[in-house]
Amino acid sequence: MKVTLYVDWFFYTAELGDMLECRSAMTSSQQQVLDDDVTDHVLDMASLMLRRMNAVPVRLKILLDRLLTRLRAERVRAILEQCGWTYDDYVRGYKLQVGLPMHVQTTV
Repeated sequence: MKVTLYVDWFFYTAELGDMLECRSAMTSSQQQVLDDDVTDHVLDMASLMLRRMNAVPVRLKILLDRLLTRLRAERVRAILEQCGWTYDDYVRGYKLQVGLPMHVQTTV
């Protein structure tokens, strides 16, 4: 099951990447429609991977990285924010939880 998931995501990622590579032959209005469509697909994939997660499996992160690098920075940040991640956390691969109280046991 895991292998099938990775293979399916790989081909889906490659298909979206191919769509973005065809942008040069399009008019600006067609490019905008394509960018919006691809952003929606990337958001769907990112939501499945990132929501309610504190860490991203390396193989899935590589696939998502391939898509995010083809989008503009403001779209990437918006997608990550909608999934509850900061850009720094995503780059790190896990959410850094700062300020959580540490439970310290003391002996008397």
